Amino acid sequence: MSVYTGKGDKGFSSTSNGDNLPKAALVFEALGLMDEFQAALAFVFLDAAVKLSGKDRGLLRSCNTALFSINGYIAGCSDLDSAYLLTLVTQMEEQMDALEESLPEITGFVEPGESAFACWLNLSRVKCRTAERSLVKLFKTAESFDESAKSVLKFMNRFSDYLFMLMRAASCDTPD
Repeated sequence: MSVYTGKGDKGFSSTSNGDNLPKAALVFEALGLMDEFQAALAFVFLDAAVKLSGKDRGLLRSCNTALFSINGYIAGCSDLDSAYLLTLVTQMEEQMDALEESLPEITGFVEPGESAFACWLNLSRVKCRTAERSLVKLFKTAESFDESAKSVLKFMNRFSDYLFMLMRAASCDTPD
């Protein structure tokens, strides 16, 4: 199968259910911003093996895999395991609580310029927040704001919080 079809040359694309929509439709905006988020997150994985604890690496990898499932749900080509997303939310909260205990108290703005790794974590956090906002728009205009949509938003919100905490830890150069 060819990578190019020419079907999008006039500014339209098809969803998995066959709807032909403008490429500026909210569903494609959300998918594109999720793609940007995962592209930024890929840079985090370049150094994760030496910069993060095994537990954080595993959780980050699980969260990244969940993003693919979320993309399938957004595109309408797969169901979503909301319970699994909520399990990841709980795991991220537990990791953030553990990180918080080992980090100095926040007394002002956190400047993520201490290392390239901290900067990639921060860029990923920002891209996560941007994707989250697009998902809010998409889900609020959809026919139904179901439990899956609610779990996606909770997951994305917590994921950006988790990335913030990892960035703080990387900026402080806190050992495992």
